[in-house]
Amino acid sequence: MALLGLEDIPGKCRLQETMMIGLNFSLRELLTKFEKDIQAEIDAHNDIFKSIDGNRQKMVKALGNSEEAALLQHRLDDMNQRWNDLKAKSANI
Repeated sequence: MALLGLEDIPGKCRLQETMMIGLNFSLRELLTKFEKDIQAEIDAHNDIFKSIDGNRQKMVKALGNSEEAALLQHRLDDMNQRWNDLKAKSANI
């Protein structure tokens, strides 16, 4: 294996720097795409969430004072909390 001469070191450093810049740019592009994909998924499910959330009282009321009504209410509350957590996390990306 040949040793690098001192004159080769600046060129090698520039090459490594160029490769790192390219890698950083690729990672930035990938992150931007990932963020857009996440937001698109949230947007696609937003109407479904609003529909379920808007009809929650009707659904629970239709079950009366049953155990199923309490379970449904609990699951809807959990869904609402998880949805709000997801939207908050996506806003912080």
